[in-house]
Amino acid sequence: MIEIIVVLLILVLVMTLAVRGFQDKNTGVIVIEMSDTMKQVFKNASIRSQSFQAHVKVRVVVKDDESLICYLETVNQNPELPPKNPNDMTEEELLAYRSKKTNISIWSGEDDYELPEEVKITEYEELINDNNEIFFNFYPDGEATGPDLKVLVRDRQFQLTVDRLMGQLVLFENEEL
Repeated sequence: MIEIIVVLLILVLVMTLAVRGFQDKNTGVIVIEMSDTMKQVFKNASIRSQSFQAHVKVRVVVKDDESLICYLETVNQNPELPPKNPNDMTEEELLAYRSKKTNISIWSGEDDYELPEEVKITEYEELINDNNEIFFNFYPDGEATGPDLKVLVRDRQFQLTVDRLMGQLVLFENEEL
């Protein structure tokens, strides 16, 4: 009788650990999600920049207790022409504006991307502006610039940056010596 109780207790313990393991994402899965998202962000920024011959910024918003969010923004090429407010546009201009935005997102991706909540940037204080933003820049000739970020995914640390010539993600894990 005692053997049956011991076996049942062990079975309950194993099942509890298994269920908890299925509920939590594996760190490797989170790293893959982060990598895939940042590859998509950089690829879409590069496509927009080269296709529209415009400077595109990727704005990464850093908040301590929230997920990192990346925004793709096309920089106005002529600073003397301020961007139009949609409220001041005629119906035809508004229709053309919405059509252009829709066409951009259809073949060059969305405007914002959220990284998994377990992804945190460390040692970023010198890289951010007053609005807690970090920028990567993409240019029409395919060039890209941006900082080297230290990224923490649970207990694993990575270096994340953009390839200066190709505008692609560069991600590697820091190994402890």
